[in-house]
Amino acid sequence: MATRSLVCIVLAAGGSKRFGARKQLENLAGESLAHRAVRAAIECNPAIVLVVIGADAEKVQTSISDYASIEIVINDNWQSGLASSIVAGLRAVENRTNVDGILITLADQPLVDSSCLRRLLDKFDNDNRIVASAYHGAVGVPAVIGIEHIHELMNLSGDRGAGSWLKQRLASVIAVPMPEAAMDIDTPQDLEHLKSELGHDV
Repeated sequence: MATRSLVCIVLAAGGSKRFGARKQLENLAGESLAHRAVRAAIECNPAIVLVVIGADAEKVQTSISDYASIEIVINDNWQSGLASSIVAGLRAVENRTNVDGILITLADQPLVDSSCLRRLLDKFDNDNRIVASAYHGAVGVPAVIGIEHIHELMNLSGDRGAGSWLKQRLASVIAVPMPEAAMDIDTPQDLEHLKSELGHDV
């Protein structure tokens, strides 16, 4: 993994309509959800960590400002849905040289840590060019995708993320079981339940 040039794109731009507040700013175990996701990415030692922000961009950027090595990408079109954030991140990658693969991860899957991401990265090589998490009976993100697919991914639109793209290519996907990714924070109740399970105060 260390010899490959990998870029990690952390998606933290959404408006969190169902949550009723910016969930990427919500606190869990002493850090924001955005901070947890960025930390997990950095601990995998990719060449670059790009963090895509949009809604309440200034506050989200402040919450991760202690990570000086990351690059911030502003998605001005965040209201159009998740795909716009993926595309914004990919645009920041497409003209870079020596990039072999892209790891896409989300700020609202707080149980996905660096060990989870490494399980994906360990399967990604010259032969296995699409490696995705398997949960809820399907494949989705986090996922590692070869750079050769970047222009296909840049055609994504609306509120569908990379999951729909992955499902259309199941024969080429290496699926890595990842129950941790099944916990995504959509509502305050989701976060309250997770805090209770982890033994943290709400």
